[in-house]
Amino acid sequence: IWQTNPQSWGDYDALILSSGLDVNTVAQDNSYGPSMRTYLKDFVQGGGKLFVEGGEIGFDAYFWNPDFGTSVLHINDWDSDNPGTLNLYLPNHPIAKSPNTLPSQISLNFTGQWGVADALKAVQDAYFVYNWSYYPQDGALIVHDINQVVPNVVYLPINILSVSNRTVAKALIENSVEYLLGYTGVYERDVESSFSFLTETFGRNIKVSFILNEAQEVNLKVYDISGRKSCDYKEFLKPGNHSLTLSNFKPGVYFLFFKVKSDLREVRKIVFVD
Repeated sequence: IWQTNPQSWGDYDALILSSGLDVNTVAQDNSYGPSMRTYLKDFVQGGGKLFVEGGEIGFDAYFWNPDFGTSVLHINDWDSDNPGTLNLYLPNHPIAKSPNTLPSQISLNFTGQWGVADALKAVQDAYFVYNWSYYPQDGALIVHDINQVVPNVVYLPINILSVSNRTVAKALIENSVEYLLGYTGVYERDVESSFSFLTETFGRNIKVSFILNEAQEVNLKVYDISGRKSCDYKEFLKPGNHSLTLSNFKPGVYFLFFKVKSDLREVRKIVFVD
């Protein structure tokens, strides 16, 4: 986070703050931390969308910088580093259902490290979609919506790599970011649209398949998690079935944007490369 330029944050649909197992997070650091905490507070209070991941950042915030905890993470108390299993508390919430159906329980691999998970109490203007088996009054996936309507912050107080099931871990990230951005993408053929669209990953490659109902310009862009553009494809194509194979991606999370000239919508898709 300290290598980013806060002045550019407004150019992004959402920010991701990932701490993983780190026990010296932005919530307590005294070098880059003070300025970054201020930037992040201003960003979310100004309506910016933020996804936070990390198993110790909540503890750091509560004990070292409680204002950051309440204003950015939307928590005001900490209870445990070993809170048990994530239990689905709001099964009808969009994060639980779209675009992936999340399980009712999610287990973690606790290895004795402090940074695996935090059991935290949400402030009054926030709520949790998952709670903890040992601490049911504490949040395991905390959400803040501006005026209870507009998604603003999704906070996952765990190290995502500690989730026992990797498929579930990916689904947690995808559903959370999709909820923040307010779209679900176009994944299946829509006969009323000028195109249909599908992505697949195999190895280090991403395959993009689509059907055009008319000849038109296609624009495809892919960005990595830091915002660096990995692909910028633009071509005028005939109607029919098309597929593109994008090769040699490093493992990670990518954001794919697909647009055709005749349609006002833009498909936005989160893609994971193992």
